[in-house]
Amino acid sequence: MYKFFVLSACALAFLCLSACTPPAQTGTAPKAEATEKLSDDQVIAWVNNTPVPKKQMDEMIAQFPPYLKAQLSGAEGIKNMADNIIGMELVHQTAVKEGFQDRQDIKDQIELMKRQVIASKYLEEAMAKLQSEPDEAALRKFYDETPQLAAKDFEEVKGQITQHLARQNQQEQYKKIVDGLKATAEVRYNDAVLDTYASAAPAPATVIPGALTAPKVEAEKETSAPE
Repeated sequence: MYKFFVLSACALAFLCLSACTPPAQTGTAPKAEATEKLSDDQVIAWVNNTPVPKKQMDEMIAQFPPYLKAQLSGAEGIKNMADNIIGMELVHQTAVKEGFQDRQDIKDQIELMKRQVIASKYLEEAMAKLQSEPDEAALRKFYDETPQLAAKDFEEVKGQITQHLARQNQQEQYKKIVDGLKATAEVRYNDAVLDTYASAAPAPATVIPGALTAPKVEAEKETSAPE
């Protein structure tokens, strides 16, 4: 679960933080930084003479989960990803021309994303030091104690169990890290503000008596009908 959060944060950061670099002159397409000189083998494309760094694509791919990386194994998958990055660069250049980078609401979102990416990167590295892969005994124990898996061969579901236990371990390590930080920090909740969210929450849906049991009754009728 945490890894997907990291992926989402970094992907969004690419879209948002790319807007942080203002153009040299309002009304013109953004230029590459003067100090950043890229050779041709460090660029995936040029968009209106602005180089799109290969490093940008590499960093995004590195954050992808295995199933997404598998889709990039062929030339078509890489080309599609490059097209998406180029499309976003075109949108970014157009937005900068229209002065979107000066809007306060966008500056606020960029700042929020920066905080999330920094925190996510810290967690990723801290959890990597604590995390360990589940061993064969742990996998077998989970398999034996999970009745839903009884109909399937252990080797068939071994990969799924590994992923499940890895996510579980990530959640435990995340809680351990945050609880440790809380123990040495001063945290004061502003209940006056938090209560306004509770009061604004929608009322729970009204349950009509009998509405949820009707399908069950029908099912019982069907199973009890004579053959």
